[in-house]
Amino acid sequence: MFVRAESETRPRETVPGRPTVNQLLLAVAVLVGAVIASFIAGPGFGLLVVTLALLASGLWIAYGSAPASSSADHLAAVPAETARIGEPESITSRIRSWPVIELPEITIDRASLTSLSVLATFGSVLAIVLTGAVLFLRDRDVNPAGFFADEAEIGVQSWKLLRWQADTTTIPFFYHHLEYEHLGSLTLYATAPFVGLFGLTEHAVRGASAFWTIAAAIMIYFTLRRLRLPYAVVPVLITLMSPLVILVGRTNFGHAPSLFTMSAGFLLWIVARQREQTSMAIAAGVLIGLSAYGQSSYYIAAPLLLLAIGVTELAYNRLDTRAYKTVAWAAFGTVLILLPVPYRALTYDPFLDRYRDKTAGAVHGLDRVSTAIRSYPDYFSFDMLFLHGTTGWQTRHSIPGAPWFFRSMLIFLLIGLVSLIAVRGDSSKRFVWPMALVLLLYPIPDLVSRHAGDGPYSYSLIWASIGLPFVVGYGFVGIRKFAGRISLPRPALLYAGAALLVTLWGVVGFWRGPFANYPNVSADYWGWQFGAKPITDYFKAHPADYDEYVMSGDFNAAYILEEFYMHESPIASKAHTGGLEYLDLGKRQIFAVRTSEWESAKGSQYPSRSYLRIVQTIDYPNGMPAFYLLTVDPALLDLDAGENKAPVG
Repeated sequence: MFVRAESETRPRETVPGRPTVNQLLLAVAVLVGAVIASFIAGPGFGLLVVTLALLASGLWIAYGSAPASSSADHLAAVPAETARIGEPESITSRIRSWPVIELPEITIDRASLTSLSVLATFGSVLAIVLTGAVLFLRDRDVNPAGFFADEAEIGVQSWKLLRWQADTTTIPFFYHHLEYEHLGSLTLYATAPFVGLFGLTEHAVRGASAFWTIAAAIMIYFTLRRLRLPYAVVPVLITLMSPLVILVGRTNFGHAPSLFTMSAGFLLWIVARQREQTSMAIAAGVLIGLSAYGQSSYYIAAPLLLLAIGVTELAYNRLDTRAYKTVAWAAFGTVLILLPVPYRALTYDPFLDRYRDKTAGAVHGLDRVSTAIRSYPDYFSFDMLFLHGTTGWQTRHSIPGAPWFFRSMLIFLLIGLVSLIAVRGDSSKRFVWPMALVLLLYPIPDLVSRHAGDGPYSYSLIWASIGLPFVVGYGFVGIRKFAGRISLPRPALLYAGAALLVTLWGVVGFWRGPFANYPNVSADYWGWQFGAKPITDYFKAHPADYDEYVMSGDFNAAYILEEFYMHESPIASKAHTGGLEYLDLGKRQIFAVRTSEWESAKGSQYPSRSYLRIVQTIDYPNGMPAFYLLTVDPALLDLDAGENKAPVG
């Protein structure tokens, strides 16, 4: 006997009608107002307002539309069990929603606004927002103690995007990122509203990452609510409070918008599968595909999520070909939006340069497959995941002394996995299994470009964090089922409270310990590139004192840091990157050089040292000197020599 996937297009689900004329008029009025606001307040604010207005209008139309006046009105009053048993399939198959994209149903009316369910929903969303704001925004200008070149490039390109000047390729899905041309433009579109609203600053760039990470968490919460998992907010909060998620949420390397689109796409997939709605299945696939255009690992992660969905559908539907209609349409949407990736790779050779750089010298062919298989268990190391995180010289990949996830997460995951296997008769768990598979498949994006002997690269693996709340959350179902046999009062609530308490205890210790110490151990060339901001802050504080401002070129892509921090500064035209080789006694110059460069400039081969004096020292957070600000003794300047003065040294 084959088990067909049960459609949840039931009367107790939404059977919406067309949006009313008033709703459409008001929605259009909101959007027109948002567009007008964009012209008044600027493109960044306008883009943000239009985005929020679109979401709000879509939600209101989807949730506020009255049911169609048809035979569905009668069926809507029939209990779900009666509809399944008593109604012939020919009738229920004709009950289809209009082809509009809808999110999980929330009935907004005077009665429901005061219901405990709606109050709990708003309270849960507020808890997610506040938790994310504290974890991702607090002291983000000093921890991590530095701003990386990739973040600066995202900020600069986002600013240019608002002025139609971004270095996008001939296919606007991609853009030129530093010296590479392989990254998708989703990050720019997600960051641009914040740069336009708050300016080209660290706060704007990293604030965008925090916003979309929180938005992804809210999408996951609504998905868990859709699946009727008890206390859905708890597993979401537990995941948000994990050390690796905190680190990635506080920085901007393109992950957050991908996490959001992937989470939103999975939510739409569940709704589409339950209602067997073609348009929503395509939309779900498109969103999952769009997630590929963030950080480059999502080129692989997005198809992996679709693969996980397909495997679970295969396990549930087997040979019932009619049940694959929804997943086929979702796959169509994903493949359609991903087509530019293979096209770009096949027709433009530099697209793969970054991959070649990362795999230079690595074995290939069957040896590479064999190496990947042997390396696979490394990604499930207890020490790395739950004890001390990634160890190595690049201290921006994880926080020394802190694991990726607290040890309690292992217990929550085990309870969730056991519950997934043991619980019977629960239709919701078929939608949890894809995320369980995500946790199994999560090493693949990193394995594609990993050198033998290298440690796992956390920034290629954060995508799997979207699977944690699902598996952990299903543990609440198992606790409720099994603990109920011993008459334990409200077992899921007790478990939720205990889980939150343990996680809060862990995050407080992490915040006061390894995270507080993180600036002291991570600010260097291969960690967080500390120094560019205090250097340029000093430059901008002395706009009339010097003719030329020279910032050390000893940064990764130092030119983009100079462009980022000196953006629209009145002295930007007089600033550039370089070293002491630019010394010119015919100009009033100030140099910012690393202490190591200054100490090495000794002997007769470095005569420039005798002309310079230190005007200020910039220290690392741990108190060690990082940079010297140097200038020529005014008594030694030959300002009459003008521009033709030959450099010294």
